[in-house]
Amino acid sequence: MNWQELVKSVAPMIGTALGGPFAGMATKWLAGKLLGDENADAAALEEAITSASPETFTRLRELDNEFRLEMKRIGLEEKQLEAGDRANARDLAKVNMIPHIVISGIYVVAFSVVLFVVFANQLAMSQMQERIMMYLLGILSAGLLQIMNFWFGSSSGSKEKTAKLAGVRG
Repeated sequence: MNWQELVKSVAPMIGTALGGPFAGMATKWLAGKLLGDENADAAALEEAITSASPETFTRLRELDNEFRLEMKRIGLEEKQLEAGDRANARDLAKVNMIPHIVISGIYVVAFSVVLFVVFANQLAMSQMQERIMMYLLGILSAGLLQIMNFWFGSSSGSKEKTAKLAGVRG
């Protein structure tokens, strides 16, 4: 069993982070907490964990809980940053709404024209041109969602509502 699997068996949250895209951050955090040196290399961390005493494993469990709380705190900060970003965009719109209205209007009209051309079959198109038009329609649909999110808010509240409803039913 390698040292990362050992950590995962004792401290699952840290162990998962060590094996994922945040491995560098998790290694640095664990080295700082366990060895007192954030800049300790992975070999020093491996040595400390593989030759560990029962007290070290107890400390790893405590650190796992601390790491879990830290990740929740970071998640909350991230949500606050996202909310602030949306608020800043809306505040900018309060200063001068005309560019936002014009661009949104042009986009919606262009989307409607492409939609009409694709579904009304007014133009004779080759199979390749039809594929390109469908691809363009997909891109424009995604952009339309962004415009809707700007004017009416994002769907994060909707996701939370759905999760709460799933908890009530289950």
